[in-house]
Amino acid sequence: MKADGRQSESAWGYRILSSRAGNWITVRDILLAPEQSARTTASANCVHMFLPVVGAVSLNSAIQHIEVSPEEILTFGTTDTMAVEMTNPNPDETINLLHISFSDNDPLLFQSPSLSQLPIVKRNVLAASDGFASSVHAGVYDSRVKSRFTMREAGNSLLCYVINGAFEVEDRLLEHRDALFFPTVEEVEFESLSETAIILLIECSPIK
Repeated sequence: MKADGRQSESAWGYRILSSRAGNWITVRDILLAPEQSARTTASANCVHMFLPVVGAVSLNSAIQHIEVSPEEILTFGTTDTMAVEMTNPNPDETINLLHISFSDNDPLLFQSPSLSQLPIVKRNVLAASDGFASSVHAGVYDSRVKSRFTMREAGNSLLCYVINGAFEVEDRLLEHRDALFFPTVEEVEFESLSETAIILLIECSPIK
């Protein structure tokens, strides 16, 4: 999923860039101008994750109203399609967040919203989140650092997403906001190709 092939939706105050891996995973990369709002769709029978990258975001839906900050992840499941309003509470700065949705045969397992922490305190090491989002890892890397990620359960699926910079993942070049999806994998090797490169890895149940 190359960044330059994403679908674009924009209007005054926001831009949403979307990429998909079949019918299984959708990644929405969202920019919100100061004190502006936009709506995204939380599709039915999916698990949804909202991850602020720059700045906090206020999320309002039929099931909750909550503010989520960087290094936090909001996770919930849906059995019906639901609109989520996203608002930038900052009067001066544009914010950036990701909305990632995964098709799931049993979204009720995640129906209650859960706020998890993903603190990145050390460079060149993948940090793991807690709670329902424990399958999410992220790291900030110096240039030319090699690393390996081993799945918790062999055969699970894996989404790799480059938030900043560039990486080589299993001999594939991923640049800024590119994504790579493995339907089934046991481990992946990757190498950062730029300074302050940031990668996001999300392990999920195997796609059937």
